[in-house]
Amino acid sequence: MNASEVRRTAQVISDKTTLFYLSVGVLVSSKTLQGFSNKFPGRYPKTEKIAYIFVSNPVTWNLIHYSTDTPETLASDLKQLTSLGGVFLDGFQLNIAWPSLVQLEKYHHDIDKDTFIVLQIGRGAMAAVDESPDKLADKLKDYVGIVNAILIDPSGGRNEPFDLNKTTNYLREIESREYGIYLGVAGGLRPDNIERLAPLIREFPNLNIDAEGGLRTPMPEDMLDLNIASQYLARAISLFDTAPNSKS
Repeated sequence: MNASEVRRTAQVISDKTTLFYLSVGVLVSSKTLQGFSNKFPGRYPKTEKIAYIFVSNPVTWNLIHYSTDTPETLASDLKQLTSLGGVFLDGFQLNIAWPSLVQLEKYHHDIDKDTFIVLQIGRGAMAAVDESPDKLADKLKDYVGIVNAILIDPSGGRNEPFDLNKTTNYLREIESREYGIYLGVAGGLRPDNIERLAPLIREFPNLNIDAEGGLRTPMPEDMLDLNIASQYLARAISLFDTAPNSKS
């Protein structure tokens, strides 16, 4: 929500000798893009403030996490958000179930620079492929060359734990296709349960991980708890550092 939160959490990363990146996610919806508030005012900043949230830091990776009720305008929305993101914006996480390839290709055509794209695989995306790892990997093939990374995320910020067996099967099938896409997982992660990731990190040492709902203060405040977020990052780094064959 602000640059001070970025600097505080990035300090946890920069204090370590092993190389990790902190992915800074700023939430935007089609509603807030139009200047309206939504039901999570503690999570969605005013869009005119986005460029001031992202900072220049060698350990940060700056992404706008975008969701929309009007997927037919995705290309123009992303183009607008590219301007709003400022000079330190690195790309987007699309919290959209299987966004239009036509819209994504149009955006890439209109923007004269490489933009990193993370595709969230949430509940809707999983349901669309019958929660089948094979069908999901088949569907993902269409996005190779457009999407750089995927995030298996059945929680969607609701602090609900992911299913370890299902997630492992999704990741194994995607990795077996050798698409060259980065892999990530999310779902209810907090400092006190991050050890659940240990089996995944052993098998996928370059895994990206994501947390949101478990790092926040209770409703109605619903703000990032910097102490909990810092604990989470420190324990995550320790978990990766001690995993066999971990490459950070």
